[in-house]
Amino acid sequence: MSQSYELLNPILVGPVTLKNRIALAPMVVMLASPDGALTKRSMDYYVRYARGGVGLIIVEGTVRDEKEGKGVPSGFAIHNIGYVTGFNKIVKLVKDQGASIVLQIAIIGQGDLGWDSEEVRKQR
Repeated sequence: MSQSYELLNPILVGPVTLKNRIALAPMVVMLASPDGALTKRSMDYYVRYARGGVGLIIVEGTVRDEKEGKGVPSGFAIHNIGYVTGFNKIVKLVKDQGASIVLQIAIIGQGDLGWDSEEVRKQR
């Protein structure tokens, strides 16, 4: 097989074998609910990429601590068990399509642009 087809070959990354070398980079898509939970629309979005043949899906920056801010409106969060349950569902749906999925953990800190501040909510 020529070098140009290596992209379609499986690859071992640590203990995980990816079905190919195509990855969906984390993009801010703002498909979460206002409080940061996965929605049907966000699940459909990632499953569509898995079904289309992507080997690895990297979910956009997901906040781990609600006190640190959200970073963007309708961004994902994983700071309580309800959110973890939602992510367990998307992991299963993506794996059922033969793809792997990981979270990009976001630590917003001073990078929080105040999307959730009272002042910004009044301007909407």
